[in-house]
Amino acid sequence: MAENKHILLITTGGTIAGHSGEADREVLLSGASMQELAAKLMPVSLLQDGLAITVKELYNLDSTEIGPEHWEALVRLIDEYKEQCQGILITHGTNTLAYTATALAFAFPDIPIPVILSGAQYPIGHPNTDGTSNLRAALLACVHSSPVLAGVHVVFGESLLPGAQVSKRSATALDAFNWPDRLVVGRFRQSWEIDQEIWTRYKSSQDWPAQLQAPHAFSTAGILQLRAFPGMSLSGMVSLAHAAELKALILCGLGSGDLAAYHMPALQQLASLKVPVIMHSQVPFAAATMRQNLPGRLLLEAGLAIPAGSMSLESTLIKLSILLAQGLAYDTIPGLMARNFCGEGSIVKG
Repeated sequence: MAENKHILLITTGGTIAGHSGEADREVLLSGASMQELAAKLMPVSLLQDGLAITVKELYNLDSTEIGPEHWEALVRLIDEYKEQCQGILITHGTNTLAYTATALAFAFPDIPIPVILSGAQYPIGHPNTDGTSNLRAALLACVHSSPVLAGVHVVFGESLLPGAQVSKRSATALDAFNWPDRLVVGRFRQSWEIDQEIWTRYKSSQDWPAQLQAPHAFSTAGILQLRAFPGMSLSGMVSLAHAAELKALILCGLGSGDLAAYHMPALQQLASLKVPVIMHSQVPFAAATMRQNLPGRLLLEAGLAIPAGSMSLESTLIKLSILLAQGLAYDTIPGLMARNFCGEGSIVKG
């Protein structure tokens, strides 16, 4: 890492830059405007000490338009600049921020500098904007020294959150990526207050498989996600699998990952076609253990579905996309999905 103090600010658009309702028809914040604002938000002492902020305007998109090809471009840009920076900040729309953060967390499990993503619920310039406060907190996270906040994180609503665990929980709340009883790495009160126990627990949870490369590609094509409901049929999924259009299925099951017994024949057909089925839960904050109730246990014992455990839906999708992109064998996917690669969560025992 370079000795010169340097923050790279990558802009991708989003609400923070003006993509919000009527503001989409107005002048959006340019990279130059964001650089000027960032300099104003930093303490004068840091600027006088030689801190430099460079802006790279990668995209200017509503984040709904951001997907795997954009994650891959971010990976390439971070790879190019990570040795030259004290920290990297990415401004991003909230709709897909959690997907991008998760993808980058998997791509850079051991990065020695902070990579911080942030955004806003209200655009900069709006009377109720949270953009300036989030931007200031994110900039200061990039230069926080004790501990150095190495790794991929999200700064939003005065909280520092692990990038591999975030989910958007509100379209209006200023703490959109937080939820009750959640353990967070740090809180911002004029400066960052880091919970060392949580920080240590998060950093020590990583278990990157030796046979797996850190990803530069994400293959979401052919992955479908369904929410289970009474009377649902999976026959359409079997037809797609026969046509080689379905590569993997994420099912948001009932309770802790339950599915009615009449789905067993369809799941057996998917297994015969080597289509992995990952069982998540549609219950907020629940872990998909598939062990709490008999329907889930029967699926688990038959080897017809893989429990997502405590992973978010975003992490489940990104992790699966990485395994598919690397062409790993069908029978290796259950074991790898159960590994905690970069703090994203793991199978909950019990």
